[in-house]
Amino acid sequence: MQDFLCFLNSYQQQVDKMIADLQSKKQIITALAGIAASYLPMHECL
Repeated sequence: MQDFLCFLNSYQQQVDKMIADLQSKKQIITALAGIAASYLPMHECL
């Protein structure tokens, strides 16, 4: 039982780390997209 709880705890930490990584990547992509959109006329993007 203790091993299982240890496993769950480390799994939860892995998932939290993955989610944090995804969120920071999303912020970077959003920022880059915003910069690109401000330089390009909108009709070129669509």
